[in-house]
Amino acid sequence: MIDDEVRRMLAKAHDRVRKTLGQKKPLLEKIARLLLTHEVVDHAALQAVMNENVSSAQEDPHREAPAPATVASD
Repeated sequence: MIDDEVRRMLAKAHDRVRKTLGQKKPLLEKIARLLLTHEVVDHAALQAVMNENVSSAQEDPHREAPAPATVASD
């Protein structure tokens, strides 16, 4: 009984996480590319990527926003 309930809760959480990651995949890939080219990314640069993603999704959900211009120096 308890095992079934726990299994159901975990399956529901797993499905929710997969859905969220799928929806955020373009943003996560953009952040990953930024981190591959810059060892340190400050809050402002990360926020710029996130804001660009939001505004470009509102304009055209299939268009990818450009990389941010500001990053922290090493």
